Amino acid sequence: MTSNNYFTFDKCYSKPTAVSEASFNRILANDFYHSTVSSVRDCEIQSIRTNSEFFLINDISSTLNNNIYTNCYIPKVDNNTNNTSIFGNDTTIQRALQLFDSLFNNGSTTNPPYSTQPMPIADSCNNLLFNLNKPFNQQVCFKYVIDEQIYTPKSKYAYYRRPLLTSDNINIMRNMTDPSTYTDSTTLAQLTQFEELLKFDTTDPTYTSTNSGHGALTRSFKNYICTPTPENLRLLNVEITALNTNYNNLFTKLDDIKTDLSSINYLNSFDNNTLRAINLNIITKSKELNNLLTSGGANNGRLDDSTLLTQFKIIENIILVLLIIYFIFYFTKKKAT
Repeated sequence: MTSNNYFTFDKCYSKPTAVSEASFNRILANDFYHSTVSSVRDCEIQSIRTNSEFFLINDISSTLNNNIYTNCYIPKVDNNTNNTSIFGNDTTIQRALQLFDSLFNNGSTTNPPYSTQPMPIADSCNNLLFNLNKPFNQQVCFKYVIDEQIYTPKSKYAYYRRPLLTSDNINIMRNMTDPSTYTDSTTLAQLTQFEELLKFDTTDPTYTSTNSGHGALTRSFKNYICTPTPENLRLLNVEITALNTNYNNLFTKLDDIKTDLSSINYLNSFDNNTLRAINLNIITKSKELNNLLTSGGANNGRLDDSTLLTQFKIIENIILVLLIIYFIFYFTKKKAT
């Protein structure tokens, strides 16, 4: 499986046979930004700028001014959603997945829901027009050995996704409990029943008031201690069982919270990995730029010496000084009037 710094190649997908060409193209036109790029890397950079969860590569045979280009499709998903968590159907991640499924999921419950090219990708070559001499139905996705990325013919779409969006991680997200469940009044009432069972009314320490606020377990315990009959013992055991059940429910919810917190921490680590990759790329590019500007080497195509840069810097400083002088003169004159 091929991967680059920020996005990972998943599979090559085909349009479902049940979806018409017109409908498929309508979704592409309405819900995706389309551009022609010279490489997968160029499409990836555009996706990073729009904070997209995935992008699609299609049709390396596209040409522009006799140069080889490929189609880049980036989903139009509003990242300014009010739901910034990973829970619910209105999150950025879930809406991105729904958009992907609107293109490639055939809705089948008996067959695989997606039509994909067998993995791993078998064909590798150093020619981006690898498929052109093949019949249309034999054209497949292939690995371009120059940049180690997957390119496609017109009938295929290479799906590049953030590492977060693996099937295992998606299952983790879908199995997590929505945080609102833990603060739901009904749930909280069930989990705090032990407080009512154990409640002791300090205004009635002798249990003589008919309207006292003693809990059921407290009353049954007092009744059995004072009158140890089989019936009072049975009633006490009923309340002890209720308390034990309540504690088990509480411990189960605590375990659920612990599991969800662990899952959230794990899923957030993918964002940290992306940030580290971006920072590493910035450092690498900064070093390349520094080498370009400060060393000659064999790079005859570099910016011509440092003289030109120095001249630009001098001009820049002169313009800045003139602007400062102008503003001083303008405000001095305005103050005098």
